[in-house]
Order: sequence, then C-alpha cells, then structure tokens
Amino acid sequence: MPLTCRGQCRRRLAAATATACVRCVFLCNPNTKLSSNPVLDAYMAKMRIGLIGCGNIASDVCLAIRDRDIPAEVVALTDIVASQAETLRREYKLNASIGTLEDLAGAVDFIVECASPAVVPEAVTLAIRHHVDCLVMSVGGLLEHPELFDVARRNNITLWVPSGAVCGVDGIRAAMQAGLDEVTLTTSK
Repeated sequence: MPLTCRGQCRRRLAAATATACVRCVFLCNPNTKLSSNPVLDAYMAKMRIGLIGCGNIASDVCLAIRDRDIPAEVVALTDIVASQAETLRREYKLNASIGTLEDLAGAVDFIVECASPAVVPEAVTLAIRHHVDCLVMSVGGLLEHPELFDVARRNNITLWVPSGAVCGVDGIRAAMQAGLDEVTLTTSK
C-alpha cells in the first residue's frame, strides 16, 4: 500500500519513514515561502541547506528542490558512507561539498538531519554552535536527548520536528492528556 503525505501536498512518499513529506515540513518555515515573483524566488533559492545522511529522505529533499517545491540549494552533504554522498551529488547534479558534520554546519543556512537517531545530538549541537536551524527527521534521537530542546531554545535555534515521524508526536501528546505515563518505542531502518 503506497504511503501518501498527510501534509498540504498529499503526494506519494518516497520514503516510508514519515507520514508527512519533507516538502510539507520544510515549507512550514515562514522564511521559505514561494512567491509568484521569479526574481524573488531566485533570491530565496539562495538558502543554502546541508543534508546529513544521503539516503531516501535526502533524495526526496533533492527532488523537491529540483522541482522548485523547496526554494533552496543543497551546498553540503555528509554521510557515514562517503560513496552515498557522492552518488547523491552525482544523481542530482549538486554543486555541493562532501565533508564532515562540522564542515557542513559551517557552510549552510539550514540543516536537514535525515541519517539516524545516533547522529541527532551532534547535528543539533553543531546547529546551535553555527547558529542555524535544523530539521530533525530522526525524532527518536531527540526523544533520547530532550535537553537539546532547551539548549536550542536558549540559543534562538528552531528545531523542526515532523509530527508524523513517531506515530504522530501529536498522538503521543493526546495520549498523555488521557493518562499515558510511559511509551516504549522500537524502530528499525
């Protein structure tokens, strides 16, 4: 059964790891609205994003940028498997550097973490250090380090979290209001 986005677009999802596509999550950022003015769109396309992890979700981001659904350009990539980053760069004809997490964070305006929960603490810490907002797709990494929310907030960094990524963070909040005290989450990739 194909998965479809529960966000604005209702498109078929390329990755089966979320219930809202990256396009809809990214476009929630008020700084990334598309206009009907091509000159303004060209200016906005200069938002430089870096992708941490170069798998299916990163491919979805690249498709959305290529299709002009996300007004940005990918300028930096990093992946634990360097050949994955090279493949993504070649496949989407990106003019992006491939380097370390530190290199990426220092070169971008916005970070998209789409790797694994294990990388989330370092990704968010680097986003804070380099004063850039971060979209965290591996929500489980934030659940293990809730202090990152407070640190980001104190440093005026926005952590974007897709609500559908963990059975719906909204669903967990609702269950908490109904008396839920504890949740055990088991995921696989």
